[in-house]
Amino acid sequence: MKSIPDFTDNHLLPPSKGDEKNMDFISPYKCTTLEVCERFATSEIRIEILKGLLAFRKRINEEKITFGFQWLYGSFTERIEIREGRPPRDLDVTTFFQGISNEQKEGFKETFPEFVNFKKSKNRFYVDHTAFDISISADHTFNIVGSLMQLFSHTREWEWKGILRIELNTPEIDEQALEYLNNLKL
Repeated sequence: MKSIPDFTDNHLLPPSKGDEKNMDFISPYKCTTLEVCERFATSEIRIEILKGLLAFRKRINEEKITFGFQWLYGSFTERIEIREGRPPRDLDVTTFFQGISNEQKEGFKETFPEFVNFKKSKNRFYVDHTAFDISISADHTFNIVGSLMQLFSHTREWEWKGILRIELNTPEIDEQALEYLNNLKL
């Protein structure tokens, strides 16, 4: 079975693949950046957004943020061109991370402002980014995950939709994904 399910008739990723008891069959769907690129690189603007995601992830690796994962969601993971007659503008990404000192997090304001400022990440990388340190507390993490699932597992019209999950620290796969994008002929 594919890691990223087919779109629903409403042009959305489904919230489950049919077996809600199997965690591999429910959103967020575990996949790789290569699988995301193979699935969503269907136009020039989508390719540019995906290249931005890969460049953003490269910066994350350079800053030694290696333990965690990212959720991908929003109109980019829909067939927004059909649903709303427009291309996607960005890719919504939340990074759940741990293992970073408070000093390093504070230093991101200078060394990697795009990690802590969604406007800067959107302008430079086409990534509307939010970051959460999951090592703060289990209660904090649970509240954040619950809130994000409530916010992003529905459209504005309250239609259910799925979310994608990619692991951090996969530079080899990210390089394969970039190579795929660079060799893609539309």
